[in-house]
Amino acid sequence: MKKNRSLSQNAFAFAFLGLSIFAHASASAAENSAATVIYSQGQAQIKAQGQLQPASKGITVRSGDTVVTEQGQAQLRFSDGAYVAVGPKSEYVIEKYIDARNASQDTFASRLLRGSMRAITGLIGKRNKKNY
Repeated sequence: MKKNRSLSQNAFAFAFLGLSIFAHASASAAENSAATVIYSQGQAQIKAQGQLQPASKGITVRSGDTVVTEQGQAQLRFSDGAYVAVGPKSEYVIEKYIDARNASQDTFASRLLRGSMRAITGLIGKRNKKNY
């Protein structure tokens, strides 16, 4: 009976450890997330770590990613409520995005390498204009 109890305790400990690791990984992924593609039309792609993928609705965009459009366009909604529309034949880089929900730690740095884009600031720009 004692062996069964220790086995069940070990099984519980492993299950708890697995859930803890999963929760930490999910939180890290959420923290790295900058925006979500809310609209995409034509040839629009996300370049992440050297790999291209279609900028399909619902795709997560992170710091360091680039939105590349040829004969297309894409629209992004950032976690702070900011909105960016990237026009045709454009390249837009999210250099650093941190939505810490704290004016002293927030950062929104991006760059338009070519083409056109329109933006509406979100809470990061409203909390502290220097961070945007």
